[in-house]
This record gives sequence, C-alpha cells and structure tokens, in this order.
Amino acid sequence: MVLTFPFGEYFAAPLDVLVSERYVRAFPGGTGETKPAGNYGATLLADQEAHEAGFDAVLWLDAQERSYVEESGVMNVFFVLRNQVVTPSLSGTILPGITRNSVITLLRDMGYRVEENRISIEEVFECHGRGDLLECFGTGTAATVSHVRCIRYRDRTLELPSVEQRKVGPRVREKLLAVMAGQESDPRGWVEEV
Repeated sequence: MVLTFPFGEYFAAPLDVLVSERYVRAFPGGTGETKPAGNYGATLLADQEAHEAGFDAVLWLDAQERSYVEESGVMNVFFVLRNQVVTPSLSGTILPGITRNSVITLLRDMGYRVEENRISIEEVFECHGRGDLLECFGTGTAATVSHVRCIRYRDRTLELPSVEQRKVGPRVREKLLAVMAGQESDPRGWVEEV
C-alpha cells in the first residue's frame, strides 16, 4: 500500500528550542530508534510545557547522563561547527531517519565533512562562545530541513545567525527538495515514480 499526502513546511519559521533535563524522549532498550505509532507519546507533556514557556520544540538529551544532545523535537539534529557538520551518532535511542541519512549523503556530496558523534549540550554552548557554532537545524520526513534560531538551556540562551546568513542548512534543504521534486538528478534512486 502506498499512501500519499500533500504537505507544506512543517515549521515555517526558524525554531526556538528548550533543552529538557526533566524529561527524556527515549531510553536505552526502548523504541527510540524505531517509529512505532505512539513513539512520541511520551514527549507530549514536555512539548506542551515548552510551548507554554514560549518555545517551539524541545531539544532532547540522553536518558542516562542528561548531557548529550539526541534529537530536536520530532527531528534529528545537526550542528554546523566551523569546518564540519556534527550530528549525534546513532545510539539505540536516536531514530535513524531516512531524511537524516539523505542529508548526511547530500552534505558529503557537497563537500562538507560530516561527523556522527556524541555532542554534549555544554559543548554546543562552548562552540557558540568561541564563535564556532554557525548553524543548527533539524531533519525529518515532514520537516525536511528546519532551522533552529535559539537554544535555551537552564538560564542561558544561545542565539544563532539568521537563515539569510547561513550557508549549509539552506543549501542542503534546497538540494533535498529539488531531488524530491524531480528538479535535480537522482543518481541513488531515492525517488520512485508512482
């Protein structure tokens, strides 16, 4: 069975995200690396509290140490650090998303160095303080590539450059959408005509 649905931009504007230390999205040994119905049910309360505090989504940390970034809302997350792009490595609690894999592939094709590594929230703030954190974006099926504008962690807020000043996220989003729409070649056979 093939289901098709029209969709627009899942997030029309850059996101403000709130780091959750109280709640976690997934635990080791659970279903965090799969997409069963209800996988995100446990995130609804944290998401509601983030919205009530004026944020668009939650930036999720790992369940054991509550230190390492895992996902952003319902998306995989990427950080552009000076000369590389970092996304959390798959750990059994992070969804190995198709859009995540596509973006990693496209970024490498475009000449960017992509690292799949653990990155702590403290490292994110340290990189920003040094001027090395240039962009943050999330990827997902409906979200495609969605930019993060600011990250709030405890009493600190990290502000990122406007989308117009960014080079990596907008380029890879444009490339991904062009392949999806058949406007660019699809050498890997990602798109299937129905």
